[in-house]
Amino acid sequence: MPRKATGGSWQNASGRWYARVTFGGRRRALALPEGFTAPAAEARTEVLAALATRLGAALTAGRVPEDIALGLLERAAAGEGQRLADVLGVAEKILSGSVPVTRSLGRDATFKDIGDRWTSGELARLYPDHVKAKRRTASDETYMRRYLNPEIGPVPVIAFTLDHAQCVMAALPSKLGQSTRRAVALCMSRVLSIAVFPLRIIAAHPLPKGFVPSVGKRKVRGWIYPDEERTVLGCVKVPICWRVAYGFLVREGLRYNEAAALDLGDIDRARGTVNLDRNKTDDPRTWALGSDVTTAFAAWIAYRERRLGRRLRADEPLLVNVKGTRLTASDADRFRAHLLRAGVSRDDLHEKSGDRRPMRVHDLRASFITLALAMGRSETWVQDRTGHRSSTQINGYRRRARLAVELALGWLAPMDEAIPELRTGAAPERERESAQAPSSCQDGSTWPPGSQRKHGLTATFPTTARRTAGSAGSCDGSRSDPTRQPDAVPFPVPVDVDLAAVGALRASGHAIAVEALAWDLFDLDLLDEADRLALASSRGGGGICSAPTGADAPIDAAPAARTETTKR
Repeated sequence: MPRKATGGSWQNASGRWYARVTFGGRRRALALPEGFTAPAAEARTEVLAALATRLGAALTAGRVPEDIALGLLERAAAGEGQRLADVLGVAEKILSGSVPVTRSLGRDATFKDIGDRWTSGELARLYPDHVKAKRRTASDETYMRRYLNPEIGPVPVIAFTLDHAQCVMAALPSKLGQSTRRAVALCMSRVLSIAVFPLRIIAAHPLPKGFVPSVGKRKVRGWIYPDEERTVLGCVKVPICWRVAYGFLVREGLRYNEAAALDLGDIDRARGTVNLDRNKTDDPRTWALGSDVTTAFAAWIAYRERRLGRRLRADEPLLVNVKGTRLTASDADRFRAHLLRAGVSRDDLHEKSGDRRPMRVHDLRASFITLALAMGRSETWVQDRTGHRSSTQINGYRRRARLAVELALGWLAPMDEAIPELRTGAAPERERESAQAPSSCQDGSTWPPGSQRKHGLTATFPTTARRTAGSAGSCDGSRSDPTRQPDAVPFPVPVDVDLAAVGALRASGHAIAVEALAWDLFDLDLLDEADRLALASSRGGGGICSAPTGADAPIDAAPAARTETTKR
């Protein structure tokens, strides 16, 4: 058994006592409080020697940086009473691993050192009053990895100049849009601001005012019409998990990442409300859902429980992907592929030019605002759901809202009726609403009970969704039997998509089954390379989002009418 560390104490000529302990392979002299007697110095030295032994072991194991460990020893030597107890308590937490620590940032810190500590959240934990914790760091991590670290990562921040920043901006790919260039510059500026304070490594910010590019020209963005949205939600060739997500976003107006963070417990199905405690503006919101959304979520939860064969917990995600896990970053390409799969091919939604950009998932939020204003909803009603803080932001949608009024687009179809798999028959509440105020479609026909919803908006839309020539196999959104199988007609792969898996499959000698490939289009990001090659045969519909073969189809039910891929 090793000998207990005791250290030693000594007194200098002026009468000040010091403790001598071994730490990091060296003998250290630590000043003790003034007025100490020999017995007090001996007792304190014994405490410090034991602490030095434990910190030395943690230093050797790489769990505690040397500067932090030495600082704890010095403070433990100089402290008295409660201050000493506090230092020993902090040391115990660090040694036990409950408080992780890393090497402190000194004057030799590089741009990459500070950027990594910022995106990891470490600086937010160390300086909570001055560095705000970020819920989403994927974008900043991408900017650091792709554009900043290759150019200025190794540069010490004390040597950073305006020339370094200009080199970064000059090296950005020419294809990047103005908003992305601005985001990269903001990320670089934020790292340097942290170096100024609270780190205090440099005295002043090296970038002049006005260096960050302006927002630039705002491109025209597409928004979806109610009849188009109904067509997408009714298309069983689009996985149901995405249709539920799209229907929720366009009817309630919250951001994609806010919806992705919701758990089942955040929805009060008895009262029809949603609690959005975590959001971009740190302003918790609660509002009443449309009764069609509430009913759709009840059917959606029951649908998932039947497929999984168990009850869902309150802490499980409300919205999931085809693997049944929580939604991650939105994918604009996948969204537009789903539009094309459903036969929604209006040019305004897919065109990309210098003045216009194609529709994204986030633009469903803009569609909500546009249609809500067109139906006469107030700014306050809209802001309660979207979280916008100023009327200026809402006013930007009024021109499109006037267009929606002129076109008599009306509101959206009831979500629980638009998604075939969630149709469970008329609920008593909807029967009462329909008896009081039945609504009519634009062509004079009557939509089934439930068009007059809790939002107070009446759904009006043509009974036949718009189609384009050549969209074979697209869904028409009609009120078909929810157990109907997808049509056996091969669905065309969108021509504006560069799908690497197509070339990989052909290169491996497979004849591609067009329909099977189209079914899984843009869900390929969930698969590795081996799985992508395995797409050459039917996947068997193994997720909760495969096409159902019946109202209570098991989770492993395979969609019918898929063409198998055969070896050439």
